[in-house]
Amino acid sequence: MEQMQGPVTRGRGSKTRGTRSPAAGSGSDHAKFQIQWLSAPFRTQKVIDHLCDHPADCQILFYSDGKQSHTDGDCPSGKDKVSVCAVIAKYVFKDNDEYADYYVAEPDKF
Repeated sequence: MEQMQGPVTRGRGSKTRGTRSPAAGSGSDHAKFQIQWLSAPFRTQKVIDHLCDHPADCQILFYSDGKQSHTDGDCPSGKDKVSVCAVIAKYVFKDNDEYADYYVAEPDKF
């Protein structure tokens, strides 16, 4: 009996997200993961709470026209979008039961 060959495939491979393990030699002990936002709305609520408590961060993240000004006297948590996002990630994930270890190991990935 002849063995049937599978189809010949071309391209980039699988189109799944967040399911591959890290590349060899990447230095990470944690497998890649995907944060579940829909199944845990409390995470989204923490982001919203932070933005409501820090309107200057909203100006940094969502402002698009001209010069930014902080007329309410509130100072932003960071100087740019990346640093504000880092502060929000710390607020959401530092004490999170599911992702705290990942956050401590690689905070810049968040």
